[in-house]
Amino acid sequence: MAIGYRVVSGFVFLFSIITCSMAATALKEQGAYPSPGKMCTAVLTVSAQGGFLQLSVQSINGELTHVADDVTGFLWINEESLVFSSGPIYGKPGIFEITCAHEQPSLRRLIGPQNINLSYPDGADYFELKEINDRRLHFFYGIDVDDIDFNEFRTEKNLLSIELML
Repeated sequence: MAIGYRVVSGFVFLFSIITCSMAATALKEQGAYPSPGKMCTAVLTVSAQGGFLQLSVQSINGELTHVADDVTGFLWINEESLVFSSGPIYGKPGIFEITCAHEQPSLRRLIGPQNINLSYPDGADYFELKEINDRRLHFFYGIDVDDIDFNEFRTEKNLLSIELML
């Protein structure tokens, strides 16, 4: 029995490394997206109240938990965790990680807003996930959503990255 466990554990570890060493583009369309090991499912829906994306996660217990509004992209980083970005108009801006391996998903903010003002008490910063490549998470960033020309925004000058510690 112990040998079988080690083989499965080794496969899961190897699968996590392979998943994070390949480039993957952020998901931004309505739909249901199972994790690589099919342990959890992320669900993107369009809000009837404003047309923005909402993220929910179905964890190992089968329950669907609403996680965030105004989601601008997400990526699975392993079989039980995903990262997502959200904007300030209908949500709380930032880059977040959610782990769904427990009965209740756990959420942690990786990057938060810098521009907090009266119009946007949770932050006016705009974050949009682009891709993950060799453990580097690439995202577009603007300090004030009201000053962004989205016809010209998605360029190298607005592209930032961080290394994920997995």
